[in-house]
Amino acid sequence: MTSTNLVDTISYYLKADIQEAGLDKHLTIVCRQDGMPVFAFSTASESTDHLALGALTAGMWQAALAISNYLSKDEAEMDYRLSFDSTSSGIYVVPVCVGEEKMYLGLFYKDVLNLGQLKMKLRQLAIKVADYWNKYHKENIKKEDGTLFTNITDEEIDNIFAFSGN
Repeated sequence: MTSTNLVDTISYYLKADIQEAGLDKHLTIVCRQDGMPVFAFSTASESTDHLALGALTAGMWQAALAISNYLSKDEAEMDYRLSFDSTSSGIYVVPVCVGEEKMYLGLFYKDVLNLGQLKMKLRQLAIKVADYWNKYHKENIKKEDGTLFTNITDEEIDNIFAFSGN
């Protein structure tokens, strides 16, 4: 689903939105349900392992969702948010619907004075992530040539999958 060009386009717009919202000194990450990060951004000079954070973010979400099923099976997954924080630092994760796929937008923050405002900005950013992804993904699909296998014969397909015993 994620072509390099699509991710680059969305990353360009997201970085501007993250900076405009004042979230750029924190680490913002978008990861798939399998934990693979598709976007990560921070202006902080700290070195971070985005692969590990993506996997841990997705794992935290799945664990919290499993626990929440004991509380209520009527709630939609998109209604939940995940927060693990102190008064000034922590992790905040919200789900993002990207076409048919669910992803997670996570913010790893520290030294925050107004936590409520920070969380509101991340929820607003989640809406933009979904909008960008859905808009540019649809445009990407329209640009792709859908005729790759239109004129292929059964014989050609058989030849592709035929085993040649040498």
